[in-house]
Amino acid sequence: MQKLFILSLLGFFLPIVSLTQTVGKRSGNDLADSTSYVNLILPAICKGNKQVQLPLYLLEKTTVDRFKHNTSKVQQRKSLLNITGNVLYDMNYRSRIDTPYADREIYQHTIQTRLDITYKDRVPLKLYTTKRFSNSPLFRSYTDFNLQFNANDFVQLLKQWAIQAIEEVVRSNFSQIDSLKKILETKKERMNRHQLAMEKGSLDNEIQLEKERLYYKNKKAADMHVDITPVIELPAVELPQNKRKFTTQPNLAVSHFADSTRLQGMLSAISKRRNDLDSMKQEYHTLEMNYDKLVRSQQTAIKSLQQQVQGTASTDELAQLIRQHKLSDSLMSKRVKMLAALRNLSLGRSLADYSELTVKNISITGLQIEYNPGYYYAIAAGKVDYRFRDYLVPNRLRSTQYLGLVRFGKGTRTGNHIFLSYYTGRRQLFNSMVSVGQDSAVPSYMLAGLSLEGLWRINKNMALIGEVAKSTVPFYGRDSMAKSSWMNTLTDFSTRQNEAYSLRLNGFIPATQTKLMGSVRYFGSHFQSFSSFTTGSSQLRWMVKLDQPFFKRKLIIHSSIQQNEFNNPFVAANYKSSAVIGSIQANLRVKKWPFISVGYYPSYQLVKTDDDKFAESRYHTLSGSVGYHYNWKEIQLSSFLVYSQFYNNSLDSGFIYFNTRNILLTQTIQVNRLHYTLNAAANIGTDINVYSMEHLGQWTFSERFSIGAGIKAIKQVGVSSLFIGYSGNMGFRINKIGELQLSFDKGYLPGMARDLVKNNIGRITYYKQF
Repeated sequence: MQKLFILSLLGFFLPIVSLTQTVGKRSGNDLADSTSYVNLILPAICKGNKQVQLPLYLLEKTTVDRFKHNTSKVQQRKSLLNITGNVLYDMNYRSRIDTPYADREIYQHTIQTRLDITYKDRVPLKLYTTKRFSNSPLFRSYTDFNLQFNANDFVQLLKQWAIQAIEEVVRSNFSQIDSLKKILETKKERMNRHQLAMEKGSLDNEIQLEKERLYYKNKKAADMHVDITPVIELPAVELPQNKRKFTTQPNLAVSHFADSTRLQGMLSAISKRRNDLDSMKQEYHTLEMNYDKLVRSQQTAIKSLQQQVQGTASTDELAQLIRQHKLSDSLMSKRVKMLAALRNLSLGRSLADYSELTVKNISITGLQIEYNPGYYYAIAAGKVDYRFRDYLVPNRLRSTQYLGLVRFGKGTRTGNHIFLSYYTGRRQLFNSMVSVGQDSAVPSYMLAGLSLEGLWRINKNMALIGEVAKSTVPFYGRDSMAKSSWMNTLTDFSTRQNEAYSLRLNGFIPATQTKLMGSVRYFGSHFQSFSSFTTGSSQLRWMVKLDQPFFKRKLIIHSSIQQNEFNNPFVAANYKSSAVIGSIQANLRVKKWPFISVGYYPSYQLVKTDDDKFAESRYHTLSGSVGYHYNWKEIQLSSFLVYSQFYNNSLDSGFIYFNTRNILLTQTIQVNRLHYTLNAAANIGTDINVYSMEHLGQWTFSERFSIGAGIKAIKQVGVSSLFIGYSGNMGFRINKIGELQLSFDKGYLPGMARDLVKNNIGRITYYKQF
């Protein structure tokens, strides 16, 4: 109560308090208490003043508390929208385009923006805009826009909120940690004061002074030839006047005895204080061990709960975990549950991916919604845009394609479910049965279909997905008189030509770390969807993939074998195909050893034969690479060797380098801010052999500025001339403005006449992040 009165009085009169310059310590025998005191001059009654002695720590605490009390009223206002992102501009120039397309002086411009928007720190959105245009008819000019609700980011935010709430619950269960921490702080402060008193206190000085006083006193007694060692008290005896001077010597002995007793007492006191300090240290050490043990237990519990939260595969599992720990209902309110069940909300250009037999990896510009609170609902509608490499799609009038899809079912997309889908729309027919004039559009037609898909999770690592579908019949498969509606063929179950079946297995075997995937699909001759292209014949497609690590994942082998798995809407499809294509790749990584990779896999090449007509060639490629990173003193070095070979010929390829072996050797050296690269290449083909060597240097002056240059020499066998090329680049960053990169390259390309022709490349890139 007295302290509260002093604090109240101090808080009232603090503006007119004057401090004296006297700062002392509490008087007394408690040498361990080194609390400082301040003399305060406070106004008293009747215009008088009153001096009050107040502990300095109480004044400091009061002042800080008053400051905190005043500042706590100031609250930062949260913004409604938090926006971060970047903007990019890229200009690409080429004086020539490599085969199989021939064009010159091409400029291509790209403007792109990405914004990450968070509404009220709870609703994450992403906005993408892209504008691309060019002066070449081979490149398609387009504008893209996409606004989507980021379901993954929202679920991650929800998990972070749950983790924070769970951490608070765990800390409340370990409330003794705070109490023990305060006890430790108090004991440590007391121990430090005790230690300070032992090391810098006045007791040691007094003992030293007392020893010096006794020394001089004994010296004085020795000078007087008085033996004060035996201390005997005698009764008072009257002596003659001339012998009274000897009566003082017993008093000197008694005084020496008192001094010795005082010194022994002081030594005993300091010995006791040392013992007390040792006891304090032992007690503090014991408490500290218990405190550390509790903290470790708390951290283990928090980490375990964090792993449980991050390991939840659905919002239902997360909600169950929240209920299990009796957290606040606001974490899983109705609004939060609704947003958590929103799997996809996208407006603009996006990728539609639903099932193997309906809509699979199709780019549309429109709306997509997936909502999965327990039952599954999905809607997709938009304009179809098959954009396989922009330069393959010229700027000309095309038939409008669009699709619509509705799905409903029970379960989740990644868990056990059964979904019913209906799709419809209009699409172009790209196949060998359609001939298109130069100025005529590709004919389009309507299609529709039904699909039933089911997923069964055999266990945590195995999932089996099956689907059956039936569609309308193409216009060329219906009766020539068109007496029946095209939708009637969808409900005609007497025919099987417009049906399709799919079965896929995804699995992982933990014991051997094996990852496998297998699928088989059958398409009737008249089946049609947005995932496949009608050929007029039945198709059987299958694929098997296997990833197997060996020797504790030092060696990993990727292998696959497939039949009829590749589709392209711009290629004339074969009537029936039974080609089987396999691939294999092995990667070896051993610590402190070179990295080795070897692969044999199929390659595909498109060749433009006419307006809107393309041919595709398939062949195999063998490739291998070896890389090694190492240091020599303070120099960082890297060595790479790459080998590749195409197994094709001039009839099935538009490449000048057909059936070619290519060897590339790269050596990099980095010393501080200087980066040097040496490239040596050999391209050995049937009709043309080219050898080249290039030197590149890059100097980084700072994080804001770098510059580089290079020179290369190219030699073609059979040509006496030596071709010289060069390159350069520069990049710099200015705060609050952005980064700018400039680069150019003068080189050579193989021409149609089996010679080398000049080719200049330039690029300007601006990037700003905010």
